[in-house]
Amino acid sequence: MSNRRSVIPTIIVILIATPVAFAEEETVVIDIPNAVVIAEGILGGGQPDEAALRRAAEAGYRTIVDMRLPGEERPFEDEAAFVRSLGMEYVALPVSGADAYSEANARRLAEVLAGPSALPAVVHCRSGNRVGVLFAAKAFYVDGIDGAEAIELGKRAGARRISEEMEASFREDEDD
Repeated sequence: MSNRRSVIPTIIVILIATPVAFAEEETVVIDIPNAVVIAEGILGGGQPDEAALRRAAEAGYRTIVDMRLPGEERPFEDEAAFVRSLGMEYVALPVSGADAYSEANARRLAEVLAGPSALPAVVHCRSGNRVGVLFAAKAFYVDGIDGAEAIELGKRAGARRISEEMEASFREDEDD
């Protein structure tokens, strides 16, 4: 009987850990500029072209989050309609400047990605920089990670330029 008791917790740990391990291995990296796996089931980077969006659909991605402003030049006419024609959800979350790291945008991103059928998802802007910046803000405002660590996470998620204002804002909010 004691052998059975020691085996059951081991089996439970294996069953709980296995889906996470498989999911991380199966985050498919499609060919988009500056592609980076940000978290389990989340690929960040720059503007995908039509071929990359087709590959995303074929790979099982469910959601495309577009952080570009409506007036920004794009490689094709109507990304939203194209994404929907491939059977994926299209979410516009346009950000720019200081707005890119606002608490409201960080919470909106978290809400989109927490949807029951949101993942896997591709989150993109033109180059991937805003993606990393907004993921830093999400880490700070939503996930409760301290400012310095959130900024490092943002850099790993694609941010190449973190503004002094953003760093100062995170420090001020930590001090409150």
